[in-house]
Amino acid sequence: MPARSSAPGSAFLVGEHAVVYDEPALLLAVDRRATVAVEDADEDDLPDSAYVREAVERTRLYADETTPVRVEVSSDIPVGAGLGSSAAVSVATLHAVSRQFGAPMEPQEVADEAYAVERAVQGKASPADTYTSATGGYVVVDGDERRTVDAPDARFVVGYDGGSAPTGEMVDGVARLVDRNPVASDIVSAVGDLSHDAVESLESGDLEVVAALMDMNQGLLDALGVSSSSLSRMVWSARDAGASAKLTGAGGAGCVLAYPATDEAQEAVAETAKEAFVVSPAEGVRSE
Repeated sequence: MPARSSAPGSAFLVGEHAVVYDEPALLLAVDRRATVAVEDADEDDLPDSAYVREAVERTRLYADETTPVRVEVSSDIPVGAGLGSSAAVSVATLHAVSRQFGAPMEPQEVADEAYAVERAVQGKASPADTYTSATGGYVVVDGDERRTVDAPDARFVVGYDGGSAPTGEMVDGVARLVDRNPVASDIVSAVGDLSHDAVESLESGDLEVVAALMDMNQGLLDALGVSSSSLSRMVWSARDAGASAKLTGAGGAGCVLAYPATDEAQEAVAETAKEAFVVSPAEGVRSE
């Protein structure tokens, strides 16, 4: 029987891009998942994915194992759209391959190895998505500190415009802006301040304050140049329906996150999105 593992996508409540500069970020694992099945083979049979290939090689080093494997990936997470699809695939691959090799990784080990996979493939990355996918729930990433947060379950609307943007290119664009403009560096620091406030509010159970901080974060992301017309249309559709909303992830295209997940907010976002759906905090990586 093949080893089968799944891992959730992730969304930023506050803090994307700034987290690359060691500012804090607040995320949640979302209940859309990537599933990976692994079995022994006569020779490697891997998907055309740099993340899968890097994850398999890192697991071989971890387990001191050279057996060829066949890897199959399925996912209902939009690709390159700000919901941590590559992180979920990396996490699920590491978990499944390590189990197939008889050296199963614990979630914290998976998170560390998946972060290394993302750095190898993207060049510059943060541990936010990979840690969130491995551990599940609400997560704070603040420099070297990574922890889960006990907070009320909640429902969020995700709007997806059908597009995608390469994470590495979006991160590099912000890096160039920060290098040449001191104001951009101040904006990154301001995002970090919002994240601190959002963590405190979430820990006290005040999601209304978190929602207001999401709106402010969107304004700062606009200033960094990572939003787009399609993302802005979805954001304002949600706001016109009484919700708070922002893009999630690297930006450029992809997904927005809105709270609260009222029927009115979902219907409004659906009018300007290719797809609109509701998510809740999800369990981390698991065996299937």
